Amino acid sequence: MTKRYADFDNKGKITGFYSDDVNFRIPARAVLISDEVWRDARRNTGKYLISEGKVVLAPPPSAEDVEKEQKRVRSAQAQQRLIEIDQETIRVLREYVAHADDCPKEVVDLEAEAEAERKHVIDNAIGPGNP
Repeated sequence: MTKRYADFDNKGKITGFYSDDVNFRIPARAVLISDEVWRDARRNTGKYLISEGKVVLAPPPSAEDVEKEQKRVRSAQAQQRLIEIDQETIRVLREYVAHADDCPKEVVDLEAEAEAERKHVIDNAIGPGNP
């Protein structure tokens, strides 16, 4: 019968999986795990830890950690959207400068629209009232 193993780092995070029918060398500190845990842990990275030589379910992230990660993602999305807005604004302004006989109101309207969109993106990413 095939034996399955999991290796881990100093914090108990699983860093590798081994099977004695495939792997010639299995790290000395790797622990024996069931086929069920081996299959599930390979599909669900981070679900399990090794603690005191045993496989245990990793504790769920704290509400604070979840909130931090959500804020990080929203911030990254906002930064990307702001870059897109800035690029579009620059493109339009350059086009305006190239055709100086156009009505300046269009530029003013576009700038106001871009600023409103920028504020909306920032408010959704990090909350109203933040720069």
